[in-house]
Amino acid sequence: MGFKYGLGDGGASRPIVALLAHMVVPRGGDPAPNARIAVSHDLSPTVGTGYNLGFITTRSGGTTAWELLYTWTVGFDVGERVGAFAEVFGTNKAASLDGGLTFSLSPFAQLDVSGGVGLNGAADEWFFGAGLAVRMAR
Repeated sequence: MGFKYGLGDGGASRPIVALLAHMVVPRGGDPAPNARIAVSHDLSPTVGTGYNLGFITTRSGGTTAWELLYTWTVGFDVGERVGAFAEVFGTNKAASLDGGLTFSLSPFAQLDVSGGVGLNGAADEWFFGAGLAVRMAR
C-alpha cells in the first residue's frame, strides 16, 4: 500500500519527479515502510525510462534494519492501452530483474502484472506480482 506525490511536472527537457511512500505488509511478517524519490524521462513518444532512489526497512526478531533501495526501468507502449516494461531493482544486499505488462483501465486507473528473478543469492529466486494503481487527485 502506498501513495505518490508529484514534486515536478517535467516539461521540455525536465524530468517528472515524485515522492513515493509505501508500507510493505509481508505474509506472516512485520510491516515495513519505505520511501523513494522517483524520476522519469520520455525518450521518445512511445519509450520512457525511470529511476528511483530511497530506503526500505526490514524487521526481524525485534530489530529494524535500513537498506538503500534503487530501481531503473525502461517502458514502452505496446498498444493504445497496453504497455510493457523491464526493470532492474534491489537494495545494497539484493538485486533482481523483472518485466511485465501494464493495462490502462481509465485515465485514473492502471492494472499491472510482473514476474522476475533474483540476480544474486540474497534476492528471491523468482517472483510474481500484480497491482492496481488509482489516481486520487490531479
